[in-house]
Amino acid sequence: MTFFKNNLLSGKSVIKLISLCLLLSCSFQSNNDWKDSFKQLQKSTAPDLRVEIFEYSESDNSILFKTDKKDHIAILNSFITDNKLNATVKLLPDSTILPNSHGIVVLSVGNIRTKPGHSQEMATQTLMGTPIKILEKKGGWYRVQTPDYYIGWTEDDTFTRVSDEELNNWIQTEKLIFTENYGLLLSEKNSNSEIVTDLTGGNILKKITQTKTHTQVELADKRSGWLPNSTLTPLSKWKENNRPNAEELLKTAQRFMGVPYLWGGTSFKGVDCSGFTKMTYFSHGVQLPRDASQQVNVGQVVETDTTLKNLEPGDLLFFGDHATETKPEKVTHVGIYMGNGKMIHSSGRVRIESLLRGTPTFTEYRLKTFLSARRMLNSVGKDGVIPVNKLLSY
Repeated sequence: MTFFKNNLLSGKSVIKLISLCLLLSCSFQSNNDWKDSFKQLQKSTAPDLRVEIFEYSESDNSILFKTDKKDHIAILNSFITDNKLNATVKLLPDSTILPNSHGIVVLSVGNIRTKPGHSQEMATQTLMGTPIKILEKKGGWYRVQTPDYYIGWTEDDTFTRVSDEELNNWIQTEKLIFTENYGLLLSEKNSNSEIVTDLTGGNILKKITQTKTHTQVELADKRSGWLPNSTLTPLSKWKENNRPNAEELLKTAQRFMGVPYLWGGTSFKGVDCSGFTKMTYFSHGVQLPRDASQQVNVGQVVETDTTLKNLEPGDLLFFGDHATETKPEKVTHVGIYMGNGKMIHSSGRVRIESLLRGTPTFTEYRLKTFLSARRMLNSVGKDGVIPVNKLLSY
Protein backbone atom coordinates (compact mmCIF):
# COMPACT_ATOMS: atom_id res chain seq x y z
CA MET A 1 0.00 0.00 0.00
CA THR A 2 2.80 2.38 0.86
CA PHE A 3 4.57 1.40 -2.31
CA PHE A 4 1.39 2.12 -4.33
CA LYS A 5 0.88 5.49 -2.62
CA ASN A 6 4.45 6.57 -3.28
CA ASN A 7 4.12 5.62 -6.93
CA LEU A 8 0.78 7.45 -7.15
CA LEU A 9 2.44 10.57 -5.81
CA SER A 10 5.25 10.06 -8.26
CA GLY A 11 2.66 9.87 -11.04
CA LYS A 12 1.11 13.14 -9.92
CA SER A 13 4.58 14.71 -9.86
CA VAL A 14 5.20 13.53 -13.39
CA ILE A 15 1.91 15.06 -14.55
CA LYS A 16 2.80 18.35 -12.85
CA LEU A 17 6.23 18.26 -14.44
CA ILE A 18 4.76 17.64 -17.88
CA SER A 19 2.26 20.47 -17.38
CA LEU A 20 5.04 22.81 -16.30
CA CYS A 21 7.12 21.89 -19.33
CA LEU A 22 4.17 22.52 -21.64
CA LEU A 23 3.54 25.84 -19.92
CA LEU A 24 7.15 26.86 -20.28
CA SER A 25 7.17 25.69 -23.87
CA CYS A 26 4.11 27.80 -24.70
CA SER A 27 5.60 30.73 -22.81
CA PHE A 28 8.87 30.36 -24.73
CA GLN A 29 7.03 30.26 -28.03
CA SER A 30 5.01 33.34 -27.20
CA ASN A 31 8.11 35.10 -25.94
CA ASN A 32 9.68 34.50 -29.32
CA ASP A 33 7.22 37.04 -30.70
CA TRP A 34 9.72 39.71 -29.65
CA LYS A 35 11.98 38.61 -32.50
CA ASP A 36 9.46 39.73 -35.11
CA SER A 37 9.07 43.00 -33.25
CA PHE A 38 12.83 43.43 -33.15
CA LYS A 39 13.06 42.96 -36.92
CA GLN A 40 10.65 45.85 -37.37
CA LEU A 41 12.59 47.95 -34.87
CA GLN A 42 15.80 47.08 -36.70
CA LYS A 43 14.38 48.21 -40.04
CA SER A 44 13.28 51.57 -38.65
CA THR A 45 16.29 52.26 -36.42
CA ALA A 46 19.20 50.76 -38.39
CA PRO A 47 18.01 50.10 -41.95
CA ASP A 48 21.49 49.42 -43.37
CA LEU A 49 23.37 46.88 -41.24
CA ARG A 50 26.39 47.14 -43.51
CA VAL A 51 27.29 50.44 -41.87
CA GLU A 52 25.97 50.11 -38.31
CA ILE A 53 25.38 47.45 -35.64
CA PHE A 54 21.95 46.75 -34.21
CA GLU A 55 21.65 43.04 -33.41
CA TYR A 56 21.18 40.36 -30.76
CA SER A 57 22.51 36.94 -29.82
CA GLU A 58 21.12 34.30 -27.44
CA SER A 59 22.94 32.05 -24.96
CA ASP A 60 22.16 30.38 -21.60
CA ASN A 61 18.58 31.72 -21.47
CA SER A 62 19.80 35.31 -21.82
CA ILE A 63 19.90 37.75 -24.69
CA LEU A 64 22.66 40.17 -25.60
CA PHE A 65 21.87 43.19 -27.75
CA LYS A 66 24.73 45.06 -29.45
CA THR A 67 24.95 48.50 -31.00
CA ASP A 68 27.69 50.91 -31.98
CA LYS A 69 25.49 53.99 -31.47
CA LYS A 70 25.00 55.58 -28.04
CA ASP A 71 21.62 56.89 -29.17
CA HIS A 72 20.41 53.33 -29.64
CA ILE A 73 21.01 52.22 -26.04
CA ALA A 74 17.83 53.83 -24.72
CA ILE A 75 15.85 52.37 -27.63
CA LEU A 76 17.11 48.86 -26.86
CA ASN A 77 16.56 49.18 -23.10
CA SER A 78 13.00 50.30 -23.74
CA PHE A 79 12.49 47.33 -26.07
CA ILE A 80 13.79 44.95 -23.39
CA THR A 81 11.43 46.41 -20.79
CA ASP A 82 8.40 46.37 -23.08
CA ASN A 83 8.98 42.73 -24.00
CA LYS A 84 9.96 41.60 -20.46
CA LEU A 85 13.22 40.09 -21.69
CA ASN A 86 16.16 38.80 -19.68
CA ALA A 87 18.66 40.80 -21.70
CA THR A 88 21.51 43.27 -21.58
CA VAL A 89 22.82 45.88 -24.01
CA LYS A 90 26.47 46.23 -25.04
CA LEU A 91 27.85 49.36 -26.68
CA LEU A 92 30.73 48.74 -29.09
CA PRO A 93 33.71 49.11 -28.93
CA ASP A 94 33.50 46.94 -25.81
CA SER A 95 35.72 47.05 -22.73
CA THR A 96 38.13 44.43 -24.10
CA ILE A 97 39.00 46.75 -26.99
CA LEU A 98 39.27 50.10 -25.22
CA PRO A 99 41.33 52.25 -25.01
CA ASN A 100 43.20 51.20 -28.20
CA SER A 101 40.12 51.03 -30.41
CA HIS A 102 41.82 52.02 -33.67
CA GLY A 103 44.09 50.33 -36.16
CA ILE A 104 46.07 51.22 -39.27
CA VAL A 105 46.17 48.75 -42.16
CA VAL A 106 49.65 47.31 -42.86
CA LEU A 107 48.85 44.98 -45.79
CA SER A 108 48.67 46.25 -49.36
CA VAL A 109 45.08 44.99 -49.37
CA GLY A 110 43.23 43.90 -46.23
CA ASN A 111 40.29 41.53 -46.64
CA ILE A 112 37.17 42.24 -44.59
CA ARG A 113 34.62 39.45 -44.25
CA THR A 114 30.98 39.26 -43.18
CA LYS A 115 31.87 36.89 -40.31
CA PRO A 116 35.13 35.85 -38.61
CA GLY A 117 36.92 33.11 -40.55
CA HIS A 118 38.85 32.68 -43.79
CA SER A 119 36.00 30.67 -45.35
CA GLN A 120 33.47 33.44 -44.79
CA GLU A 121 32.15 35.71 -47.53
CA MET A 122 34.33 38.72 -48.31
CA ALA A 123 32.40 41.95 -47.81
CA THR A 124 34.98 44.54 -48.83
CA GLN A 125 38.67 45.42 -48.71
CA THR A 126 40.75 48.20 -47.22
CA LEU A 127 44.12 49.54 -48.33
CA MET A 128 47.47 49.99 -46.59
CA GLY A 129 47.69 53.09 -44.43
CA THR A 130 43.93 53.35 -43.93
CA PRO A 131 42.81 53.98 -40.34
CA ILE A 132 40.04 51.66 -39.13
CA LYS A 133 37.89 51.60 -36.02
CA ILE A 134 38.03 48.40 -33.95
CA LEU A 135 34.70 47.32 -32.45
CA GLU A 136 35.21 43.87 -30.91
CA LYS A 137 37.41 40.79 -30.91
CA LYS A 138 36.69 37.10 -31.45
CA GLY A 139 39.73 34.83 -31.38
CA GLY A 140 42.24 36.16 -33.89
CA TRP A 141 39.57 38.19 -35.70
CA TYR A 142 38.41 41.75 -35.15
CA ARG A 143 35.21 43.46 -36.11
CA VAL A 144 36.19 46.76 -37.70
CA GLN A 145 34.72 49.78 -39.45
CA THR A 146 36.37 51.48 -42.43
CA PRO A 147 36.30 55.23 -43.24
CA ASP A 148 33.31 54.65 -45.53
CA TYR A 149 31.52 53.21 -42.43
CA TYR A 150 31.46 49.65 -43.78
CA ILE A 151 31.60 47.02 -41.00
CA GLY A 152 33.09 43.53 -41.16
CA TRP A 153 35.66 41.14 -39.74
CA THR A 154 39.38 41.02 -40.47
CA GLU A 155 42.24 39.05 -38.97
CA ASP A 156 44.78 40.57 -36.62
CA ASP A 157 47.61 40.55 -39.20
CA THR A 158 45.72 43.06 -41.37
CA PHE A 159 46.48 46.04 -39.13
CA THR A 160 48.48 47.32 -36.21
CA ARG A 161 46.54 48.56 -33.19
CA VAL A 162 47.17 52.12 -32.10
CA SER A 163 46.11 54.47 -29.32
CA ASP A 164 44.24 57.71 -30.00
CA GLU A 165 47.53 59.59 -29.73
CA GLU A 166 49.29 57.24 -32.15
CA LEU A 167 46.40 57.53 -34.59
CA ASN A 168 46.52 61.32 -34.46
CA ASN A 169 50.29 61.21 -35.03
CA TRP A 170 49.75 59.04 -38.10
CA ILE A 171 47.09 61.38 -39.47
CA GLN A 172 49.23 64.48 -38.85
CA THR A 173 52.54 63.10 -40.16
CA GLU A 174 53.71 63.68 -43.75
CA LYS A 175 52.44 60.84 -45.86
CA LEU A 176 52.66 59.73 -49.48
CA ILE A 177 50.23 57.85 -51.69
CA PHE A 178 51.41 55.13 -54.05
CA THR A 179 50.08 55.97 -57.52
CA GLU A 180 51.12 52.98 -59.66
CA ASN A 181 48.90 49.94 -60.13
CA TYR A 182 51.37 47.58 -58.48
CA GLY A 183 54.80 47.77 -56.89
CA LEU A 184 57.30 46.40 -54.40
CA LEU A 185 58.72 48.14 -51.35
CA LEU A 186 62.39 47.16 -51.14
CA SER A 187 64.69 47.25 -48.13
CA GLU A 188 67.32 49.21 -50.10
CA LYS A 189 67.39 51.38 -53.22
CA ASN A 190 69.00 48.46 -55.04
CA SER A 191 66.43 46.61 -57.16
CA ASN A 192 67.93 43.29 -56.03
CA SER A 193 67.40 44.01 -52.32
CA GLU A 194 64.94 42.22 -50.05
CA ILE A 195 61.21 42.75 -50.55
CA VAL A 196 59.50 44.35 -47.56
CA THR A 197 55.96 44.16 -48.93
CA ASP A 198 53.98 44.40 -52.14
CA LEU A 199 52.00 47.57 -52.90
CA THR A 200 48.97 48.53 -54.92
CA GLY A 201 47.48 51.83 -56.05
CA GLY A 202 46.08 53.92 -53.20
CA ASN A 203 48.42 52.59 -50.51
CA ILE A 204 49.41 55.30 -48.01
CA LEU A 205 52.89 55.43 -46.47
CA LYS A 206 54.78 57.66 -44.06
CA LYS A 207 57.62 59.68 -45.56
CA ILE A 208 61.02 59.29 -43.87
CA THR A 209 63.60 60.78 -46.22
CA GLN A 210 64.14 61.45 -49.92
CA THR A 211 67.01 61.41 -52.41
CA LYS A 212 67.04 62.56 -56.03
CA THR A 213 65.71 59.21 -57.22
CA HIS A 214 64.17 57.37 -54.26
CA THR A 215 62.12 57.94 -51.12
CA GLN A 216 62.36 56.01 -47.88
CA VAL A 217 58.92 55.29 -46.44
CA GLU A 218 57.56 53.59 -43.35
CA LEU A 219 54.44 51.51 -42.66
CA ALA A 220 52.37 51.96 -39.52
CA ASP A 221 54.01 48.84 -38.04
CA LYS A 222 57.47 50.47 -38.47
CA ARG A 223 58.62 48.34 -41.42
CA SER A 224 60.42 50.58 -43.87
CA GLY A 225 61.88 50.54 -47.35
CA TRP A 226 62.57 52.49 -50.54
CA LEU A 227 60.51 53.41 -53.61
CA PRO A 228 61.23 55.37 -56.80
CA ASN A 229 60.09 58.97 -56.45
CA SER A 230 58.03 58.65 -59.62
CA THR A 231 55.65 56.18 -57.92
CA LEU A 232 54.67 58.52 -55.09
CA THR A 233 52.69 61.71 -54.59
CA PRO A 234 52.42 63.72 -51.35
CA LEU A 235 49.06 62.83 -49.83
CA SER A 236 48.31 66.43 -48.90
CA LYS A 237 48.90 67.56 -52.50
CA TRP A 238 46.84 64.65 -53.84
CA LYS A 239 43.91 65.57 -51.59
CA GLU A 240 43.92 69.28 -52.28
CA ASN A 241 44.67 69.31 -56.03
CA ASN A 242 42.71 66.27 -57.12
CA ARG A 243 39.77 67.85 -58.92
CA PRO A 244 37.88 65.12 -60.77
CA ASN A 245 36.71 65.63 -64.35
CA ALA A 246 35.27 63.14 -66.78
CA GLU A 247 38.37 62.84 -68.98
CA GLU A 248 40.75 62.08 -66.12
CA LEU A 249 38.22 59.85 -64.40
CA LEU A 250 37.84 57.67 -67.50
CA LYS A 251 41.63 57.45 -67.93
CA THR A 252 41.83 56.06 -64.41
CA ALA A 253 38.95 53.68 -65.02
CA GLN A 254 40.77 52.24 -68.03
CA ARG A 255 43.83 51.53 -65.88
CA PHE A 256 41.69 48.74 -64.40
CA MET A 257 41.09 47.11 -67.80
CA GLY A 258 41.43 43.33 -67.52
CA VAL A 259 41.58 43.32 -63.73
CA PRO A 260 39.57 40.25 -62.65
CA TYR A 261 36.19 40.46 -60.97
CA LEU A 262 36.47 39.70 -57.27
CA TRP A 263 33.45 39.72 -54.96
CA GLY A 264 34.24 42.30 -52.28
CA GLY A 265 37.34 43.50 -54.15
CA THR A 266 38.38 47.15 -54.08
CA SER A 267 41.92 47.18 -55.50
CA PHE A 268 43.94 46.62 -58.66
CA LYS A 269 44.27 42.98 -57.57
CA GLY A 270 40.55 42.45 -58.14
CA VAL A 271 37.33 44.46 -58.03
CA ASP A 272 33.62 43.84 -57.94
CA CYS A 273 31.35 46.25 -59.82
CA SER A 274 30.95 48.82 -57.04
CA GLY A 275 34.51 48.33 -55.84
CA PHE A 276 35.61 49.40 -59.31
CA THR A 277 33.46 52.55 -59.36
CA LYS A 278 34.44 53.36 -55.77
CA MET A 279 38.20 53.02 -56.44
CA THR A 280 38.01 54.96 -59.70
CA TYR A 281 36.43 57.89 -57.91
CA PHE A 282 38.66 57.48 -54.86
CA SER A 283 41.70 57.81 -57.14
CA HIS A 284 40.41 61.32 -57.82
CA GLY A 285 39.83 62.25 -54.18
CA VAL A 286 36.16 61.33 -53.99
CA GLN A 287 34.65 58.83 -51.59
CA LEU A 288 31.51 57.00 -52.68
CA PRO A 289 29.54 54.51 -50.58
CA ARG A 290 30.75 50.93 -50.85
CA ASP A 291 27.96 49.02 -52.63
CA ALA A 292 25.93 49.67 -55.77
CA SER A 293 22.70 49.69 -53.76
CA GLN A 294 24.22 52.47 -51.63
CA GLN A 295 25.82 54.42 -54.49
CA VAL A 296 22.42 54.71 -56.19
CA ASN A 297 21.28 56.89 -53.29
CA VAL A 298 23.95 59.60 -53.68
CA GLY A 299 24.76 62.18 -56.34
CA GLN A 300 22.26 63.79 -58.70
CA VAL A 301 19.49 61.89 -60.45
CA VAL A 302 19.83 61.88 -64.25
CA GLU A 303 16.51 61.66 -66.04
CA THR A 304 17.16 59.00 -68.65
CA ASP A 305 15.93 55.71 -70.11
CA THR A 306 17.20 52.97 -72.41
CA THR A 307 17.79 55.59 -75.11
CA LEU A 308 20.54 56.90 -72.77
CA LYS A 309 19.38 60.49 -73.23
CA ASN A 310 20.91 63.17 -70.97
CA LEU A 311 23.85 60.95 -69.93
CA GLU A 312 27.36 62.41 -69.62
CA PRO A 313 30.75 60.66 -69.35
CA GLY A 314 31.48 59.80 -65.73
CA ASP A 315 27.84 59.16 -64.78
CA LEU A 316 27.17 55.96 -62.85
CA LEU A 317 24.73 53.55 -64.51
CA PHE A 318 22.73 51.18 -62.32
CA PHE A 319 21.30 47.80 -63.25
CA GLY A 320 19.19 45.12 -61.61
CA ASP A 321 15.62 43.99 -61.15
CA HIS A 322 12.82 46.35 -62.15
CA ALA A 323 10.09 47.05 -59.63
CA THR A 324 6.88 45.02 -59.86
CA GLU A 325 3.53 45.20 -58.08
CA THR A 326 4.89 42.92 -55.35
CA LYS A 327 8.61 43.73 -55.26
CA PRO A 328 10.59 46.97 -55.14
CA GLU A 329 13.42 47.80 -57.52
CA LYS A 330 16.65 45.99 -56.66
CA VAL A 331 20.04 47.39 -57.73
CA THR A 332 22.64 44.66 -58.32
CA HIS A 333 25.21 46.20 -60.67
CA VAL A 334 26.90 49.51 -61.52
CA GLY A 335 29.20 50.82 -64.24
CA ILE A 336 30.66 54.12 -65.48
CA TYR A 337 29.28 55.75 -68.61
CA MET A 338 31.94 56.65 -71.19
CA GLY A 339 29.81 58.35 -73.84
CA ASN A 340 28.56 57.11 -77.24
CA GLY A 341 26.54 54.38 -75.55
CA LYS A 342 29.59 52.71 -73.99
CA MET A 343 30.27 51.91 -70.37
CA ILE A 344 33.19 50.46 -68.46
CA HIS A 345 32.41 48.05 -65.63
CA SER A 346 33.59 44.98 -63.75
CA SER A 347 31.84 41.87 -65.03
CA GLY A 348 34.10 38.82 -65.12
CA ARG A 349 36.86 41.38 -65.59
CA VAL A 350 36.91 45.12 -66.09
CA ARG A 351 35.77 45.64 -69.66
CA ILE A 352 34.08 48.10 -72.01
CA GLU A 353 30.66 47.19 -73.39
CA SER A 354 27.94 48.97 -75.30
CA LEU A 355 24.29 49.60 -74.54
CA LEU A 356 23.50 50.45 -78.18
CA ARG A 357 22.04 47.75 -80.40
CA GLY A 358 24.05 46.99 -83.52
CA THR A 359 27.44 47.74 -81.94
CA PRO A 360 30.03 44.96 -81.57
CA THR A 361 30.05 44.89 -77.75
CA PHE A 362 26.29 45.33 -77.23
CA THR A 363 24.74 43.17 -74.51
CA GLU A 364 20.95 42.77 -74.51
CA TYR A 365 20.95 41.66 -70.88
CA ARG A 366 22.49 44.91 -69.65
CA LEU A 367 20.06 47.04 -71.60
CA LYS A 368 17.06 45.08 -70.28
CA THR A 369 18.24 45.41 -66.70
CA PHE A 370 19.16 49.11 -66.91
CA LEU A 371 17.44 51.00 -64.08
CA SER A 372 18.78 54.52 -63.61
CA ALA A 373 21.76 56.87 -63.63
CA ARG A 374 23.40 59.22 -61.16
CA ARG A 375 25.82 62.11 -61.71
CA MET A 376 28.64 62.30 -59.15
CA LEU A 377 30.94 64.89 -60.71
CA ASN A 378 28.51 67.75 -60.05
CA SER A 379 27.90 66.62 -56.48
CA VAL A 380 31.34 66.49 -54.89
CA GLY A 381 30.89 67.91 -51.40
CA LYS A 382 27.11 67.41 -51.38
CA ASP A 383 24.39 64.84 -52.05
CA GLY A 384 26.37 62.18 -50.16
CA VAL A 385 29.47 62.45 -52.40
CA ILE A 386 32.34 63.14 -49.98
CA PRO A 387 35.71 64.73 -50.88
CA VAL A 388 38.51 62.70 -49.31
CA ASN A 389 40.12 65.92 -48.07
CA LYS A 390 37.13 66.35 -45.76
CA LEU A 391 37.69 62.98 -44.10
CA LEU A 392 39.60 63.41 -40.85
CA SER A 393 40.87 59.83 -40.99
CA TYR A 394 43.24 60.51 -43.92
